[in-house]
Amino acid sequence: MIQEWRTTMTDFYKACAILSELYMGYGDDPEFRDFIEYNDIGIPLAHFVNDGLVKELDPSANIYIEETFVLLCKSLGYKTATYDFDSLDELLEMAPSKEE
Repeated sequence: MIQEWRTTMTDFYKACAILSELYMGYGDDPEFRDFIEYNDIGIPLAHFVNDGLVKELDPSANIYIEETFVLLCKSLGYKTATYDFDSLDELLEMAPSKEE
């Protein structure tokens, strides 16, 4: 299921920035609390990469971040990974309705 999304159009470092922004800005938001708790490895890793605290990652760490980003997209109702998001705001604004 995640495998077909692994080639997401969003750049790895943009995905790290988006996940970091989610972590910092929405960490206490009830809508995202379960998601952030479930992704307790991928989100902090993305935050460390975004802040420049980690310069080089093991390939398995990259997978945690990529899968966390894919899960975020899926949780917001995206059906494909053909979007190139530049920010969390853009990701949230363009999110399809979950009822569709």
